[in-house]
Amino acid sequence: MTDEQEEMELSEQTLGDARKARRLEVPSHEGNSSDAEDEGFVSADGSDEAAPAFLEAALILERPEVIDALGAACGDPQLLGRLGLSSPALCGLIFSKGFAAQRVGELARRGLDWAKGCTTLEQLDAGMAVTQLCARSSLNHLYFAYGGGLDVRPVTRPLLAGAANLAQRYPRMRFHVDAHTGAGAPSGIATATAQRRAQRIMRD
Repeated sequence: MTDEQEEMELSEQTLGDARKARRLEVPSHEGNSSDAEDEGFVSADGSDEAAPAFLEAALILERPEVIDALGAACGDPQLLGRLGLSSPALCGLIFSKGFAAQRVGELARRGLDWAKGCTTLEQLDAGMAVTQLCARSSLNHLYFAYGGGLDVRPVTRPLLAGAANLAQRYPRMRFHVDAHTGAGAPSGIATATAQRRAQRIMRD
């Protein structure tokens, strides 16, 4: 047996093993055999012509340099996280500390200093969500009616609703509420009103 024949048999065996491991299913296709071949389904001789291309693409995607380039181009921690759940190999690459550190460095170079303390994709995703939420003109401020009112004004209520959504999305996220009143309010009334406002925010 020549080296070329041995290599061919090994390649066919590897492809067969990979098909079994990945449980590739070739969908049936009604119509003539030429249509089936054109769309990558079962050909006339029963072979699966789509499998080699699929496996080649999967192997390329699992290369560390390809994933790193994809992470730099995409920059969306949520999408990258979903990709990492698609295979054990990608999970090991995308959810590694080194991969997260690369994304942190890229965001920091773009001027997003909050990213410097992040060590995981989840933290980066949370940071991006907070940044987007506080991008309004009111930033991270909630406004109340004048005269000691306890109801959040409608103009900033979306911020409160967004913070509540973040609390559900990231159960480990901690929130700091700093309530106060206008400088002209009497000290005794100001303290009590600030406390009630903070309690109202936590309740809402």
